[in-house]
Amino acid sequence: PVLPSAVPLSALSPGVRATVARISDASPDRLRAFASAGIVPDAVVTLRANGELSVGQGVYALAHGDAEALWVIPQS
Repeated sequence: PVLPSAVPLSALSPGVRATVARISDASPDRLRAFASAGIVPDAVVTLRANGELSVGQGVYALAHGDAEALWVIPQS
């Protein structure tokens, strides 16, 4: 099977569910913040219109640069 290509979270429209494929390791602090919020590879997230990310039962407020650091595979 051919896997869909991952795209930066910043390319998604609000309301789209996606699976986290890759996370940039350029910022250790950002990696720790993502991990503590449950934003890890294979996690399912939903971009919200207010710039937040739904993760499981929680919500993560995206900081500047976060959406470019997360690569996701949109779910159809």
